[in-house]
Amino acid sequence: MNLVGPQQQTLPRAPVATSSGARLRPENQQAVVSGEPRKVLILSADIGEGHDGPARAIQREFNESEPEARVTIVNGLTAMGGVLTSIVRDGSEVTFKWFPWLFEIQYWLFMKVAPTRWFSQKLLTRIGSRPLMRIINAHTPDLIISTYPGVTVALGEMRLKGRLKIPTIAGITDLAGLYFWAHKGIDLHTVTHRESTETVERIAGPGSVRWALPPTSPAFLNPPTRPEARAELGLPAEGEVIIVSGGGWGVGDVTGGVATALARPGAQVVVLCGRNEVVKAALTDEFAGQDRLRIEGFTDRMATFLSAGDVLIHATGGLTALEAMICGTQVISYGFGVGHVRENNREYVHLGLAQVVKKRSELAGAIDRALEEPLPRDPRYAQLPSTADLSRELHRWVPPTPAWKLVGRRVLIGLVSLAAVSWLVLGSGTGFNLFDGPLRLKAVSSIPTSQPLAGVIIDGPQGSLALTAAALKARGIRASVAVSQPQSNQSLSSITAAGSEPIPHLRKSGAFRWLATRSRLKRLILDLQLRKPFAYQPPARGFSIGEYEAAKSLGGKPVKGAVTVTSRSTIGALSRGEIIVVVITSDPRSLGALDEIRRALVTNHLRAVPVSELLR
Repeated sequence: MNLVGPQQQTLPRAPVATSSGARLRPENQQAVVSGEPRKVLILSADIGEGHDGPARAIQREFNESEPEARVTIVNGLTAMGGVLTSIVRDGSEVTFKWFPWLFEIQYWLFMKVAPTRWFSQKLLTRIGSRPLMRIINAHTPDLIISTYPGVTVALGEMRLKGRLKIPTIAGITDLAGLYFWAHKGIDLHTVTHRESTETVERIAGPGSVRWALPPTSPAFLNPPTRPEARAELGLPAEGEVIIVSGGGWGVGDVTGGVATALARPGAQVVVLCGRNEVVKAALTDEFAGQDRLRIEGFTDRMATFLSAGDVLIHATGGLTALEAMICGTQVISYGFGVGHVRENNREYVHLGLAQVVKKRSELAGAIDRALEEPLPRDPRYAQLPSTADLSRELHRWVPPTPAWKLVGRRVLIGLVSLAAVSWLVLGSGTGFNLFDGPLRLKAVSSIPTSQPLAGVIIDGPQGSLALTAAALKARGIRASVAVSQPQSNQSLSSITAAGSEPIPHLRKSGAFRWLATRSRLKRLILDLQLRKPFAYQPPARGFSIGEYEAAKSLGGKPVKGAVTVTSRSTIGALSRGEIIVVVITSDPRSLGALDEIRRALVTNHLRAVPVSELLR
């Protein structure tokens, strides 16, 4: 597949100066040198209006300042494939409306936890880059602009890897939580909030960001006065007008915002439900007959509505909150404080840009404070350069990551992945549990025999094996005594003199301790003078394939108890060939387990023997 923009075939290499004196990078020179109209591809996402709206605004900027340019808007999320579309768009809509707590968890994992953030960005690129590149190659653009962070990440990764040679701009409309909005592989970031500059440069590097004209309706650059807006909308010229909005999807506690606003005597309330017809219908039913309430669906007259209002109660922050500030309308963020909205809210408070209300009971007080402090309009935004203007002055570019670094990273990732898989398969109990069925790795807990025998393993303190052997001999029990560390000749002699035998016991070890299993077992085999095949007791928990294979190479066969007996146990029926593990502690009373096992053996007409006798 061709992963390089077609315009790269005839690029001049000498830098070209624009009218402003800035230099264009070589990829951006062809249209300038040839005089051909530039082809601009804007990649957005149909998640609410927070990404499609800016995309349309940027398209208008090009139409006005560079009418000969051919500008195309494409749904970048859809272009990245159906899997991502279903997960991100459909999943976001469901979690926004019904499971906001789940959205909060997802946001925390992807934005606050560096390893999962890194993994999700790489996975997003892996899944979406190829289908996205097909769309890019189909349009052969001279410039790419992204208004959706998921697309921005994929573009940035492709730019760094040298797979995408086309200059790329990312439009950022959020105030905070910008790890996906900004990427060090993007040539230029435009921000609507100047306060975001430091955060973007920390992520993408110095000189990677410009404060730009907000990508919104032209009406916000010269909004109507409050009297003009109210007259146009047919709202009362005098008195309070409170706007309530749940964003393009109509999310959050819109009902609570409306009810609180209507509780103010004489206040006119306008609620904007976006494209959520369900919320619109519910509000119509709940507030039927309320003549001070006006319910609107999706509207293209946001500048007029926000100019008419004294206060905006908004659920999702973002560009709508900025638009209200431009119009001189006080903003209260309320009704959906999760995920990126919570992050933006924190910055609103920190910078003194808006009030944030978490409880409905606090909303009335916030409205009082907002009405007491009218917000003046901010003319600076209309004077900022547009994204279209900045694209013609693009002088910063991101060089591809050197091939040796890419290869080195892949090798490192491969080694880390191999180590992780090796640990999972060879060094963890999880790997053993996964493969014990197909590979028949289970430790033996019963050995078929025609004799009335039961194998007994004594699992006791390593420092008192001689006392344990004496207790076995006194009760006439022959057993296998688990040994996990080297013992003195006296201790071993006392075990064999009692008619019992020592067997190796692998205690639970660390994640990579299994690597030393073979050497540990070799020492025990020599100390215990064992012959192949020999039985050994595996760890009670966390037995790994690595330990199993190391022991197998020395002739070991793992055995475990079909029945485990302590001093408090009462044993019922026992079968021939079953292996019984008796647990003894440093407490002398634990020797009562030997009395219980002797009673149970007599009751079931069985005789205790070391496990090795069952294996013969």
